[in-house]
Amino acid sequence: MRSERAGDLVLRARRRSEETHAFDPAATQAWYDGLRGTDGAGILRGIVGNITGSPVDLGGRPL
Repeated sequence: MRSERAGDLVLRARRRSEETHAFDPAATQAWYDGLRGTDGAGILRGIVGNITGSPVDLGGRPL
């Protein structure tokens, strides 16, 4: 279960890196331009989404 989840996170990170690391400069610029118009709530939702339901056990309670 953990391996499948980790694989999914890696694939999502790879897709995001194509947008954020200037493989296509216009796409990267558009991504940064879009960030300027946000309050960060979507980013926080994404982080929480990666943690919620995590199978990782830290001392008796999952992340």
